[in-house]
Amino acid sequence: MTCPDDARLDYWLDEALAEAEAAAIAAHVADCPRCAVRRLTRLTEERLWQAALALDGAELAYLARANLAAAWRTAAAPAVAQGAPLAHWLAALAVFGGVAAYGAWSTALPAVGEGAGWLSRLGLVGIGLSWLLGQLWDAGSAIDLLVPGDPTLLLAAASFALWLFVARPWVLVRTD
Repeated sequence: MTCPDDARLDYWLDEALAEAEAAAIAAHVADCPRCAVRRLTRLTEERLWQAALALDGAELAYLARANLAAAWRTAAAPAVAQGAPLAHWLAALAVFGGVAAYGAWSTALPAVGEGAGWLSRLGLVGIGLSWLLGQLWDAGSAIDLLVPGDPTLLLAAASFALWLFVARPWVLVRTD
């Protein structure tokens, strides 16, 4: 067997390999002096890191006196209690806003649809669309701030949305 790379050796030292592969690497490390030295070096480095990161007596005593779990429980309880009414108000505002928007739209939709129908019958929709697209095209500098480059795609999307609003192609025509 060839010497395992550093990652395989680390996995073996952490006992994260399958049993067969771990046994093969253990047999190789027992026979290979270079890998035995690598193993001892890694174990020494690990002990040094554990010693460097270990808490000393003063730190352990401070943590014992601090009783952090109790401090976190008492500090978090008032914040939740104070934030609860705000959360209730925001939820109520969202529900009220949705109901109000639906009511306004369902109330205004017949009038807007009838007005658009009259404009369409009078032939003013084409004139209105032409004027609106002209205004949008003249406002190119403002559109360039929103859409860098050519505003044609934005204008095409706006005209398609306006056409959908005015024509409502999904509504079936009744022949009474």
